[in-house]
Amino acid sequence: MRRLAFQHCVPYVKLKSYLSEIYPSRRGLRNRYNSPGKEAESLTLATGCDGLHKCALLPFRNNFALMIGGIDGAGRYCPVCVEESPFPDAWGRVLWDISIVDACPFHEIDLMSCSCLIPMQYGSAKAPNLFGVCPCCGSVSYGCSEHPARRATGNKLIIASQMADLIAAISDGKEFDRGVAAEAVLCHLVDEFGSVMEASRFFRMDVGHLYTLGGRSRVPIDLLMTICLTTGANLVRLLDGKIERAYQPSDAIPRARRRTIRDAELALAFQQAAGEMPGMSLHELAQSVRVAPRRMEVILPELVATIRRKDEIERAKRRRARRQRLVQRLHEIKREVEATGGRLTECVARSETGAGFWPGTESSRILKLVIRGKL
Repeated sequence: MRRLAFQHCVPYVKLKSYLSEIYPSRRGLRNRYNSPGKEAESLTLATGCDGLHKCALLPFRNNFALMIGGIDGAGRYCPVCVEESPFPDAWGRVLWDISIVDACPFHEIDLMSCSCLIPMQYGSAKAPNLFGVCPCCGSVSYGCSEHPARRATGNKLIIASQMADLIAAISDGKEFDRGVAAEAVLCHLVDEFGSVMEASRFFRMDVGHLYTLGGRSRVPIDLLMTICLTTGANLVRLLDGKIERAYQPSDAIPRARRRTIRDAELALAFQQAAGEMPGMSLHELAQSVRVAPRRMEVILPELVATIRRKDEIERAKRRRARRQRLVQRLHEIKREVEATGGRLTECVARSETGAGFWPGTESSRILKLVIRGKL
C-alpha cells in the first residue's frame, strides 16, 4: 500500500484514512490480500487512476511472471461486456489486460482496442482515465469505436478460458507454490515428449530454462500456457501440482503422435495373431508382436480379457489331464509293487515317476490318497 501511495503521489496517511472510512473494521488493511478486488476498487477511487486492479495480482506475480499491458483506460476490451456493463469490476479488467489473452471467454469474440478518430487533446494523456469511457471524446462504452465483433478462434478461446479460470482462482484467495508447479511441469513434459530435451527441441528453447523452473526466477505463465495449449493440460491444476486433461492434446506432439500410431499398429497385429493362432496364450501372442501383455491390456482391454478367460479354461483342462495321468501312473506302480510283495511309498513313487512330491503340493496330496486307497 505504501508503494502504491508513493507511485501515485498520494499521501499514505490520507490513503489509509480514506480506506478506513470505507472499511471501518480495518480487517482488509491488516491483511491486504484478503479482499484484493475491493481494495483495488477503493485504490482506484482514492488515487483517481484506473488500472490499479493489476495490483491485486501482486502476491501471484511475486512467484510467477505474468505479462500485463501498461495502457490504462484505453486498453483492450470486449465490446459486448462493456455494452452490458460499462464499468466492469476489477477482475474482469485483469483478464483483458493480460498480454496473451486475445478473446473474451464468455462471448467468444476477439478483444478490441479503442480507436477513436478524435485527436487526443494536450494533457489528456496524463489525466486520470475511467475504464469504459473513451479518453479522447468521453464516449461511454467506447461508442465512438465502430468495429464489428469477430468470432475468436479455438486456440484464443482455450487460452482465454484457461486464464479466466486462473484469475478466478486467484480472486478466491488461491495460492500456488512455484516449486510444486515447476516439478509438475517437468513430469508432464517427460510424460508427453519422452524427455525434457525433446520438449525443449519442440518448443525451440534452451533446455536450461526448463530445468531452472521453480528456482530463484519466477515461473513464466506464458510458457506454461504454451505447454498447456500443446499438451491439453489444465493450467490451474498444473500450477497446483496435478496433471489433468482439459481437452484433447495437439497432434503436433511427437511422442503422442508416435504413441497413437504405434498403438493402432499393435492392435491390428495382435488381432491378426489372435485370429491366426487361436490356441496360443496371451503371453505367446504378446511375444509374437514384441510387446508386453500389460501394454495390450491398455490398447485392447476387451480382447485381452477374452483371451485371459480362454487361457484359464485351457489351463484348467491341462491341469485335470495331468492329474488323471498321475493317478493312472501311481495306480500302475502300486499294482506292480504289491505284486512283488512290497508297498507303495513316496520314495518308490519318486524313483519310478521322476517327479518330486513336495509337501503341500497337489502331487503330494494325490500320492497320499492313492497310498490310502481313497483315490
